[in-house]
Amino acid sequence: MAYNVTINGVDRTTDILADTIVVEDTLNDQQNTCTFSLIERSGGGTPATDQEIIITLDDATKLFAGYILTTMVASVLESGVVTIHVSCVDYSRLLDRNLVHKAYENMTDAAIIADILVTYCPGFGITGTNVVAGVTIDQIGFNYLQPSQCLRKI
Repeated sequence: MAYNVTINGVDRTTDILADTIVVEDTLNDQQNTCTFSLIERSGGGTPATDQEIIITLDDATKLFAGYILTTMVASVLESGVVTIHVSCVDYSRLLDRNLVHKAYENMTDAAIIADILVTYCPGFGITGTNVVAGVTIDQIGFNYLQPSQCLRKI
């Protein structure tokens, strides 16, 4: 499978070790994750925590997008080349930078979601564009929960 990997906007495809990309794409409300190994070939250095990563297939289909969680030296070859193992999480990490502390009454699920996104996730590029109102919730409160946890409860 042919793919392209950018880390913080820099093409790092040549650094990725063949067949080490593993994307766990869950079909529920959990975070998607990605792991891979790389060898420094491009001069880009070791990726840092919170750098953005985007993996696309050659046909421009996005396979994974998110942020680097951890990097760890996996091995050092006799030649001195360092292999680095990288773990990533999808963009839901953006949701969890703030905590929701608010109660809602007699609002639709879509209206509550919209309020959480506007109030607690401004400027992150996260929208509720495709959220369709399903039910009116009589009462729900969140006591310092991450927005992703709130969305799961709704």
